[in-house]
Amino acid sequence: MKLEPDNHTMWAVGKIMQEKYYRAHGTQPPKENAKKTYGVGVHCFAHYPPDWREAIEAEIRKCKPDPNKQPDLF
Repeated sequence: MKLEPDNHTMWAVGKIMQEKYYRAHGTQPPKENAKKTYGVGVHCFAHYPPDWREAIEAEIRKCKPDPNKQPDLF
């Protein structure tokens, strides 16, 4: 998607997808340790089936701020 990951987006999308997965399957998504985004250390991350990719990307786009809304912020 060529987006810079940020904690706000990752946490928000993670919570949304966790809730969707629970509603669909009646259990939490499977989790396993994986390298952190920045490569230092590991963290327990949820792993979703490949067919969830489109839904996850849609949620990421919804959470991403539109830079055109505040053009003079930076």
